[in-house]
Amino acid sequence: MSMVKTQNIMFRLNDQTLNRQQFKQIMNAVILNKAALMHHLSIELSGIDSMTTEDLSILIYCQQNAEEQGVKLRLVGVTIALLTFFELTRTEHFFDIELI
Repeated sequence: MSMVKTQNIMFRLNDQTLNRQQFKQIMNAVILNKAALMHHLSIELSGIDSMTTEDLSILIYCQQNAEEQGVKLRLVGVTIALLTFFELTRTEHFFDIELI
């Protein structure tokens, strides 16, 4: 019987040069190509001070895509300002959120 080592992968989102479409493509590739090996995918948001509803919709898309593949998506390094945004949009329970 062989055992498969699972991986946890973390992305750090503090580079403002990455556009929304690039981020979505990267997340799709990681989730689809690594789903068999990983159970957790963390997105580091400590470098992000604000978010738009378009940004939120991409995170929701990634969350749903990850869930379909059996991968748990986690948002880490979330600031109080971002948590407030998630609360105002009533999405704070949709994500596994870890505050700074």
